[in-house]
Amino acid sequence: MVAMAPDIHAPIVDLEPRSTYEVLTREKVEHFAADLDEIRHRTNTIFYLVIGSVLLDVLLRWA
Repeated sequence: MVAMAPDIHAPIVDLEPRSTYEVLTREKVEHFAADLDEIRHRTNTIFYLVIGSVLLDVLLRWA
């Protein structure tokens, strides 16, 4: 049974898990996404640290 949106007339997607497998899979995907966000954050931090140290070295040599 598909519920219809009253003003859009488009089917509403049911995102509720139907099985234990689906619950576990979603949980693992959410943890994986959180891990990727942490890796991206650490990579950005290292990138800005390197750029900052290069700029500082250039400014100290110039002055």
